[in-house]
Amino acid sequence: MADLSIGLNGLNVALAAIDVIGNNIANGATEGFHRQEVTIVPVSCGGTGGITAGGGARVTDVRRIVDTVVENEILRQTPLLAQVSKELDTLQTVEGTVGDMSDKGLGASIDSFFGALQQLAGQPDSAILRDQVCGAADAMTAQFHDGAASITSLGTNLRVEGGTLVDQLNSLAAEVADLNRQLALVTNQGKSNSNLADRRDEDVKKMTGLLNLQVQPNGDGTVNLMAGGTGIVMGAQVTKLELGTSDTGKLGLAVAGFHNYNLDVSGGTIGGILSLTNDLLPALSDNFDTLARTISQGINQVHVQGIGTDGSFDELDGSTVSQDLGSWQPPVTAGTVYVRMTDTSTGQVTRYGVAIDPAADSLDDVVARFNAIPGLSAAVTNGHLHLETDSGHQFDFVPALLPEASTSTLTGTAQATVSGAYTGAENQTLSCRVVGSGSVGVTDGLAVEVTDGSGNVIRSLKVGQGYRAGDVLAASDGVQVAFSAGTLADGETFTIDALASSDTAGFLSAAGLNTFFAGNAAATIDLAADVRQSVGRVATSCEAGGLDNTAIARMAAVGDTPVAALGGLTVGDSCRRLVADVGQEVSLREGRQQGLQASMTQLDNQRADTSGVDLNEQAAQLMIFEQLFQTMAKYMTSANQMQQSLMAVIGTT
Repeated sequence: MADLSIGLNGLNVALAAIDVIGNNIANGATEGFHRQEVTIVPVSCGGTGGITAGGGARVTDVRRIVDTVVENEILRQTPLLAQVSKELDTLQTVEGTVGDMSDKGLGASIDSFFGALQQLAGQPDSAILRDQVCGAADAMTAQFHDGAASITSLGTNLRVEGGTLVDQLNSLAAEVADLNRQLALVTNQGKSNSNLADRRDEDVKKMTGLLNLQVQPNGDGTVNLMAGGTGIVMGAQVTKLELGTSDTGKLGLAVAGFHNYNLDVSGGTIGGILSLTNDLLPALSDNFDTLARTISQGINQVHVQGIGTDGSFDELDGSTVSQDLGSWQPPVTAGTVYVRMTDTSTGQVTRYGVAIDPAADSLDDVVARFNAIPGLSAAVTNGHLHLETDSGHQFDFVPALLPEASTSTLTGTAQATVSGAYTGAENQTLSCRVVGSGSVGVTDGLAVEVTDGSGNVIRSLKVGQGYRAGDVLAASDGVQVAFSAGTLADGETFTIDALASSDTAGFLSAAGLNTFFAGNAAATIDLAADVRQSVGRVATSCEAGGLDNTAIARMAAVGDTPVAALGGLTVGDSCRRLVADVGQEVSLREGRQQGLQASMTQLDNQRADTSGVDLNEQAAQLMIFEQLFQTMAKYMTSANQMQQSLMAVIGTT
């Protein structure tokens, strides 16, 4: 006799399969959905008349079609792609800001500034060209300000974005933990719920787009999620994370409420933000600051030693400084500042040396030494070093040769006059000793030996018979000496201080005295207030008259001088390298992103082939199970009719 249970089992199989197919079709466009299939097994018992025909079929499970290898590779590559994409987006923004080499770009503005200096060196008395130099300086510093502000703004925005993304990560972690709880309950009941698993896995994938995670499956259908050694989801338990700044000033992740920030976090958009804020942007900012600082210091070190058409100074006001010379920027080293004092009523010029040792001196010590110079007063007012002369005096730091010998033991009637411009690379004192006694221009063999700072005789000046009084003689490196008519005595000496620099300590530029630029970073570099107030303060001269172009020519040469702090490059080449380095970082990440995107596309295609929903295939499957349902219904109708006929026969006997 036909077994009605076989029909019932068949109907249940068909209904279950149709339900699964309907679920597949409904979720055909759902992100992260995996196609589901019913697992159908035969029922072993059943039959009639002693013949075992089987008990039909039944559904034992509804399973997701998943390629574990592909899924794991997607989880591995998702954080890599998210991090490199975040880094690329940010660096492309930076490239657009500092990488522009057009007419309005940083490189062009640097070239324009040094070009303006070169033009002024050709006409050092031109007020128009002085204005042009100041205008070019303003344009260049504006470019530095824009770049620094952009980098700072990016860093601030990244920190805000990072905090928002960590909140999203915590929210997703809570969802995963809740889905874990539901999945564990279903699993313990001997059931399965593939839709729950898909939702959970999609949340996990979203989390890996934010941060690199280690996914550890459990036997009860749940997963644990680890980040940097911290379990953020353990079954149904959640540990919240927070973004914060470590003691070193770097951004990191920590368990919420604790401050042990982990800086070694990578992967995902959050990992990209940490990499940008902790490494890439600070390195770029440092390079940007180094370039601005090099220009500022290079120009200032020359400018402080010169004077412009406004001439020497009655007073100077420096920048804000502290008592601790060792903390000044740019740094101060042990050395000497040479101050040239001029008595405006007599024209008498005297030079004084102020020794400075940052390891032993405070600012007050240096102030006391400036105050010891006759006619000059020094004080610290509101943190600024202020120098001011008494009435009838002026001062400057011009390294020009003084017309008179620095020291002299000459007792004869002849006098030595110094002229020229010292061209040596280092400060030195030339010692001059008279050889023989007699009259200048008359006595045969009368000479003056010139000895350099190392004690080597470098020149013998013939001032005896044949020399015409007043003629200049070359002593050393542009230094010239002339002798008036009169007598010289054997063994007598005089010295000449030849200065390549009037500030071997770097004190003046650090103190902001007579500088061209203020500030030592990209965000702070600016035209000095004194120069902005009067273009006559642009120092063109390093000579006493203030009409030569020595200072401005040296400042123009700063642009063509290789600098150790810039890796042996000039400022122009360093700017171009900075731009090229940003471009290279962008290019590297573009290549990396393209490779990862191609790989992810391939993995997504593989996933779609394995787990995706083909509507045509599902429609075909639906027809099969519809026919199964209809056929099993006919089977049950036939079985029911047979049973009724049998019962009728039995009832008539």
